[in-house]
Amino acid sequence: MATMIDRDDLELSLLRTFLTVVRLGSMGRTAVAVAKTQPAVSQQILRLEKIVGRRLFYRSRNGVTL
Repeated sequence: MATMIDRDDLELSLLRTFLTVVRLGSMGRTAVAVAKTQPAVSQQILRLEKIVGRRLFYRSRNGVTL
């Protein structure tokens, strides 16, 4: 059974992490800035992408871009 995500329940922490990734251009630098691990930051971005229904970043070895 698939679970539905209520778009009204968007966590502010996901948006804060998203904005930090946009500003810093890197999951690793964001992890340091928000005092989390890089996998935790990546998981938050994946959760946000699942909520909005599309990829938010293009990932490359040079970092991420919108």
